[in-house]
Amino acid sequence: MLIGLGSIAAGAGTLAGTGAFTSVTATRDAVVNVAGDAGALLSIQAADSPNGDAYVSTNSNGEVGLDLSTDSGSGVNPNAVTQIDEVLRVMNQGTQPVGFYVEDTDGNGSNSDVVTFEANGDSVEGSGNAVVLEVGESLVLDIEVDTEGEPDLSDTQILSTVTFYADYAQSQTAPGQDGVLYVSKTADDADFRSIAAAANAVSTGETILVDDQTFEENVLVDVDRVAFRPASDSASPTLVGGIAFGPNTRGHTVTGFTFDITDPSTGVDEPSSLGGASAFRPNGAAINIGHASDVIVTANTVLGAGKSNTDGSTAISFDDTTSSFDLGVGATVANNEFVDLYSGSWAGGDQITFEGNTFRNCGAAIGGTEGGSVEVVRNIFDACGLEGVFGAVDAGGAAGSMTVSQNDFLSNCKNAVNNYSGDVLDARNNFYGDASGPDSDPVITDADSSVKANGDGVSIGDVAAGPINFAPFRNERVFPATVRVGSSSEADYASIGEALDNVLAGATILVEDGTYSYSTNVTVGVYGVTIKAASGASPTLDLTAGSTFELMEAVTVSGFTVEGTRSGQGFDGSSGNLAFSIQGDDVTVEDNSISGFYGGVQSLSNTVRATVKANTIDNTGFAIAVQGDSSYSNSNFSGDTIVGNTVTAAELQGIAATYTGETEIRNNDVEIDSTGLSDAQSFDNNRGIEISGADVVVTGNVVDSIQSRDADFFLAGDATNRVSDLKADNTIEDSTANIVDNR
Repeated sequence: MLIGLGSIAAGAGTLAGTGAFTSVTATRDAVVNVAGDAGALLSIQAADSPNGDAYVSTNSNGEVGLDLSTDSGSGVNPNAVTQIDEVLRVMNQGTQPVGFYVEDTDGNGSNSDVVTFEANGDSVEGSGNAVVLEVGESLVLDIEVDTEGEPDLSDTQILSTVTFYADYAQSQTAPGQDGVLYVSKTADDADFRSIAAAANAVSTGETILVDDQTFEENVLVDVDRVAFRPASDSASPTLVGGIAFGPNTRGHTVTGFTFDITDPSTGVDEPSSLGGASAFRPNGAAINIGHASDVIVTANTVLGAGKSNTDGSTAISFDDTTSSFDLGVGATVANNEFVDLYSGSWAGGDQITFEGNTFRNCGAAIGGTEGGSVEVVRNIFDACGLEGVFGAVDAGGAAGSMTVSQNDFLSNCKNAVNNYSGDVLDARNNFYGDASGPDSDPVITDADSSVKANGDGVSIGDVAAGPINFAPFRNERVFPATVRVGSSSEADYASIGEALDNVLAGATILVEDGTYSYSTNVTVGVYGVTIKAASGASPTLDLTAGSTFELMEAVTVSGFTVEGTRSGQGFDGSSGNLAFSIQGDDVTVEDNSISGFYGGVQSLSNTVRATVKANTIDNTGFAIAVQGDSSYSNSNFSGDTIVGNTVTAAELQGIAATYTGETEIRNNDVEIDSTGLSDAQSFDNNRGIEISGADVVVTGNVVDSIQSRDADFFLAGDATNRVSDLKADNTIEDSTANIVDNR
């Protein structure tokens, strides 16, 4: 009866942008194989127990090994039940909940009926026994070997392979299931039309799934274990308002939402209607945890009114210690993005962890901490803190039990760490914006080193009120500013997706030569990330399976050859994929060679300040399209720039600025050619450059329409351009200038 020695080795994750993974699976010819190690999205480690020490080892590659043999190597006992508790610990280190389960086989390739992996006394084998792991949540695994009533197994390998699964889809409940309340303004099968109505009806342990829509309301919850999640993997609901949990409730989850509190009055306090005291901050929060316990807040975005707005906008509010209610115990705030907030979180609580979050332009990103223990690890603080007012991390009465470690303080963080308690604040092993440490003038010191003014603008706060142990500090970023993708010895990652899963805001991903193929859409959701060809490299993005790169806030993509599904002309203009879909503000697509797509580069409506520059785009339905408001009578500011691109063989549109305002279209070379289109497939006028927005600057362009039905310029809607100016300021190469004025 053989179990033997197995290795637990890293598998592969499907990319979804900011540390998210859809599934992790691996099977190899070893006794136990799983997806992940201590540093992977699904972390696998020895349990902190005698059995973890006895049966689990880690090799030089970081792979975990499992050996269930006895000291004599003879294996487990025959005709007996052997229970080995607390052997392994798994943790979800991604950015979305997953369903975790195990499958195993014996030496004959059949399901192993003898060995069972368990958690909390229940089997976790098979998808039907999947356990949902929220972001940051861990699970301890036991192993039961039951050989009672089995025939002679002395020469049998009772466990050959084990596969650990971490599947996002497996974690999701669906509309129509028991315990699920579905919220949609329009869906026929919705249970409720508002989130607040669903929260009023929800029972303990139920899930509220919310459609991909915008809701303007405040939501109050006064029962335990309520989960708020998007209705599908692709949904990203927006709440203009907030969610508040009643005092002494517990076990809640909020994941996958955008909270818009740019008007601070839209936030929500811990409501007196639930018996709670008013929130510590007088103005409302996106999520008011108050005195609730065991709350998980993950993979959300909170947008505020600016860090200097003294009306105040707060992402997450805990209540202070002066209330008559018990202090909330246990909260995990992980992998969220907090932007333009007076405070990212405020006031007290105990056993609170902030991990993997990005705080941008926030006053007190984490402030006013009072009460119990607080751990602040592996976050990015970018341009946070208010000099003389708040620190990016502002330690109050809890400084003695607060740890600030492995964080990046960037971009002129004033008072990066501020301590106004009488306790010593542990703020060691952070990157303070410069290899020489934080900036301070006059010089301040702790027991280990001095801090000198270095001009980087990242400073330590007022240490007169309480000491800060900041040394040793890191001399480089926790989250690397630059990583490399490829197959060379210098490469940090093998794929762009893997790199995206391991970087945070502002990073640069250099991509080596090679072809990188994608069969599903790639969401580039890391704020401010730049993905570009490494020096001297010409990498290819193979999107011929019909996929699209979806570019979110402040993303830059540069230097790629991008191949699509289309070959030749004469396709149905309503079908085909996009190369790049711009879905956030301040996106740049530059110096790429794009061919074979229905659309080359397209911005979604109401995104602003897109830059499409120096690209070569061939053989498309439309090459470049930027869009504003969908009503011709209401052209919104977009501020897009389309400059220096070369467009050939565009059948429907070369460049289109539709419903936009204050867009620049300069120095582009555009060929519109509808030769391959039938009359049914063609527009009435196929368009070299289309303008239907106000105050669009069109100058220095060269336009060539090949067919008589093709328009060099097409004017519609709010276009303020004069035909005479278009002729004077641009070059029309075909013999008859065809400018269609459809206003």
